[in-house]
This record gives sequence, C-alpha cells and structure tokens, in this order.
Amino acid sequence: MIREYAAHDLSAIIDLIGRSVRELASRDYTSAQISAWWPERPDVGAWERRLATGTTFVAEREGRMVGVLRMETSEHIDLLFVHPAFARQGVARALHDRAMRWAIDAGASRLTAHVSITARPFFDRMGFRVVTPQTVERHGVHLRNFRMTLDLMARSGAESDSSA
Repeated sequence: MIREYAAHDLSAIIDLIGRSVRELASRDYTSAQISAWWPERPDVGAWERRLATGTTFVAEREGRMVGVLRMETSEHIDLLFVHPAFARQGVARALHDRAMRWAIDAGASRLTAHVSITARPFFDRMGFRVVTPQTVERHGVHLRNFRMTLDLMARSGAESDSSA
C-alpha cells in the first residue's frame, strides 16, 4: 500500500533510510562515505522539518514501512529509499509510479533527481537519463552521484501511443 507521510512515520523513515544506506549503498561507497552520508545519530529535528515540506509517500506491507519517496517539488525527487529486506521486490517501482502520477497531476513536465551509484540502475530502468555525473561533499567526504532527468511529456506520449 502506498500512502502519504504522516508525522508518526518519522522514526520508521529514519530507521529505514539508515538501514538502506548502510546495507545497500555499502556495495558502492566506502565506509567513510557511508558514515558521512548517514551519521550514527541522524538529526531527528532536521528530518522532521524536511519531511514536513514537500510531498512524501510511504510504502507499507503488512503494517511495516518498506519504502519512502519524497518529492521536494512537483518536478524533483528528493529521496527514494527501500528497506533492504524488500529491495528488488517492486517497492521502488510502486513509489516511483505513484510519485509520477502525482507529478503529472500537479502539472510537471519532467522529473529530476540526484541519484546515488546504487540507485542509478533503477532510475535507468524507469527511463531517466543522466544529465551529468557529479561529486558532492558531505562532512568533508566526497560522494559521487548523478543528476538525472525524466521527460514526463515524452513518456506519457509514448504510453498513449502504445495503448492505442
């Protein structure tokens, strides 16, 4: 089930993101990069403020949070994480599809995202293209990721053509 974020989801989201970064992204980033990306004690207040803005969708299975996607604006995916126990089971796809419908309904013509090395194959499959590779700095540590974009107008046109 995909639903919108509620304030009571905060601790589950923080736990889910931490586990996802530490367990899934560790294949593509060093331990120093993981520590810079996700500190041992995340700033709960900062996360509360961040999730209070934009639009956040959560995925649940049997009452357990298994994924989260936050739209900073109607055209920018701020974050997308899946619980490691539910990776590669369609959770990210369901969240992406829900967010894409929401963005189109909000009048967006494209989606953008800053995508980790780990998440890039998923975004590639969803039709995003790399605008530019980039290096970002977190707490003095450099991490590589990708600015990516998806043209929603071309995608919706292609879907209309294939359903005709």
